[in-house]
Amino acid sequence: MELYTCKNCINQFEGHFCNVCGQKPAHRLDIKHVLHEAIHVFTHADKGIFTFIRKVITHPGTMALEYVEGKRKKYFNPFQYLILIVGVTAFAISKSRVMEDTIGAITTQKGSARVIQFQHLVEGLFQKYFNIVLFTMIPFYAFFSKIFFRSKGYNYAENIVLQCYIQAQQNTIFATVYLAAYFLRSQFGGTPFMIFLLITGIILNGIACKQFFKVSLLQGILKTILVYICLEVVIIALTMIITFLYLTITKH
Repeated sequence: MELYTCKNCINQFEGHFCNVCGQKPAHRLDIKHVLHEAIHVFTHADKGIFTFIRKVITHPGTMALEYVEGKRKKYFNPFQYLILIVGVTAFAISKSRVMEDTIGAITTQKGSARVIQFQHLVEGLFQKYFNIVLFTMIPFYAFFSKIFFRSKGYNYAENIVLQCYIQAQQNTIFATVYLAAYFLRSQFGGTPFMIFLLITGIILNGIACKQFFKVSLLQGILKTILVYICLEVVIIALTMIITFLYLTITKH
């Protein structure tokens, strides 16, 4: 029988599970494994969520790298945590109403009644389905991340894992801000807040890329900006297509 070295606790063992920590022999991540882990969160729960929160705020890239390298039982399940924290963020956004002012800052009241109606429709859908929008964006983030960091040799599934940790970090931070605004009865939003979110997101993403890909902070931030630009192009293109279809359909 083949002898394995556990990636999680460095114990050597034979069989299908480590006899010390219970982890299976680690293999390179693929889409099948990522989907299995995502489904796994609905039927199992692990310990250490508070340790996970403390670590993911400061070292999301390091945690993602450890997960990719095989240490998959060291912390709380990242997919389970992401689902939980995105739910908290969506709740905090709805209570603080900050998203209404933020989205309102980038929409216009000029144009036909149908255009304005569509803008309000998009605003409402974004607030209502914030979690779905975020989860939909993760594969796009991972795709462009894989392109700009292709020299590092990480596959698409491994980039998805990195983006899940990054989103876990950012949603933890932003959910705290939104909830604080709600309980302190503070009101903020609009263009300045949108700029703050953008700059903060780029910096946090750049730091995570530095930790994961082992590049300089400057390189991590610059390539993060490229990822954001490409993603924005995709969003604009999709928005234009959807707007055109909506206006065409409602015209008749």
